[in-house]
Amino acid sequence: MTDLRRAALPLLALLAGCVVPVEVADGPDSGLRDGSVIDLPDASRPADGGDTPLCGGPFEAPCGTGGCGAGACLDGKLCIPAGEAGSQADQVCVAGSFKKCGGPGDPCCAHSSCAGAACCSGQLCVAAAAECTATLGACLVGGPSRATCGGGVEPCGGLGQPCCDTGGLRVGAEGDFCVSGRLVCGSLGCAACGATGDPCCEGGWCETGCCDDGHCLAPNGPCANGDGTCQGTSCVGGPHGPCGGLGQPACSLSGCTAPFTVSDDAHQCVACGGLGEPCCRSESSGYCGTGYACDDQDTCAACGAADQPCCLGATCAVGSCKAGACK
Repeated sequence: MTDLRRAALPLLALLAGCVVPVEVADGPDSGLRDGSVIDLPDASRPADGGDTPLCGGPFEAPCGTGGCGAGACLDGKLCIPAGEAGSQADQVCVAGSFKKCGGPGDPCCAHSSCAGAACCSGQLCVAAAAECTATLGACLVGGPSRATCGGGVEPCGGLGQPCCDTGGLRVGAEGDFCVSGRLVCGSLGCAACGATGDPCCEGGWCETGCCDDGHCLAPNGPCANGDGTCQGTSCVGGPHGPCGGLGQPACSLSGCTAPFTVSDDAHQCVACGGLGEPCCRSESSGYCGTGYACDDQDTCAACGAADQPCCLGATCAVGSCKAGACK
């Protein structure tokens, strides 16, 4: 057994398991001792204008004493979706609990980041010179591409390079990915994401403002198609009212503008990327948070165990990835 596989087994076993139950904190910062729901800004309220704020969804307050659903993690007073960081940047939410991230054999930190000289190969950090997953070659770090997989073969996953592809071993659209932090896979390969004017990162994440028509729009910037201006993570002030936020109607052109939301069949913005939720959409793939993979029903499912979908990067804790499933 190689050192990489031995180091990866604990993570793959974690990714393969069932959802870790969320234990609701009762500390001084939990806001849950009396079962109250934290009030939220107007942009986070339901589209019907009701007085009850949304709860339990991505970056929302938890619902009463019920904590967070869909494999999200409770961090103080917010539900952090799988694959994102809370108040500690060196931890990432994995299937309901925060885990150390960034080192070789650890899950990748938020936005596919790894500490030091390493590649984020799928959902796993791989040290420089070690083999990336799915026979993609060695991890190479440095230079204009930042980090790349493909020592001795065609490089992939770095800035300006083609996206890494697991060679047909993936399920549905899940599987094309970049291996350096703050990059997103698009039609032209791996590009910087998240800053104003850049493409939105996976999950529709932007460091500030709205994900408007696939690109990050600064606060107060004009939303596409006259849908108002970006306020919080919604478009507000357009002819059809607030749109794009969780629980709001989808905007006329941009769809959903808040992170980890996607438009459903009724053109309402619902949570995506967590266990049992729709896969989030990006230019090239369906995206699910760490510990989950996009199945053939376009739904995020637990990955890595026998007969489960392969995790991103065609990795399995049990057997090997065949036709998109672990056998």
